[in-house]
Amino acid sequence: MPLAVGGRGGRQDRLYVNRVEILKVDDLEGVVIFGEKEDKYDLAIDLSLYHLDAPKPFETTLTLRGNFVRDKDGTVIRWGGAVSIDDFLKAISVKGNLNDDETIPDKWLDAAEGQIIKVLSYPRNNSSYSGTWNRVWKNDTEDDFIRKQFLSEYRRSGYPRNYGLEQAEPKAEEQLTIPTPTTDSEELV
Repeated sequence: MPLAVGGRGGRQDRLYVNRVEILKVDDLEGVVIFGEKEDKYDLAIDLSLYHLDAPKPFETTLTLRGNFVRDKDGTVIRWGGAVSIDDFLKAISVKGNLNDDETIPDKWLDAAEGQIIKVLSYPRNNSSYSGTWNRVWKNDTEDDFIRKQFLSEYRRSGYPRNYGLEQAEPKAEEQLTIPTPTTDSEELV
């Protein structure tokens, strides 16, 4: 999307789609996530990512996790909250079935390393930092499709809860002091 003359110099919705290279995938099965004992998920992985489109490329980690939907007997019937893992497996072009114990085959995780996928960064409420949505896409997915999917999901479910266009107050050292012009006979130059 070209910049508009007189515009703010970027996307007004501040939703940025970035190409990232998968450096490493760690299976977090049996690992306590975010330091909380209750954080036990059916599936959880950490993606070590290298952002290719940033002015100065950098590395980050994205955690994808979730639980399946089960019937009353405990049998898995849908992806449910683990849909972000399903998206990841589609993004790396995996086909087939999970292991019999509903875990991800190691060969799939190994095959992900070196692949290029897309992620979406969004502004976080009351922060000058951005967040990364826990959904990923194939590298050839149109950026506008990804943005529309994010906004649709946000309007439908309210997630991610920390999304917002509100700007954080600038830090004291970032605030500009602009002198007030005087109305005296001094001429302003």
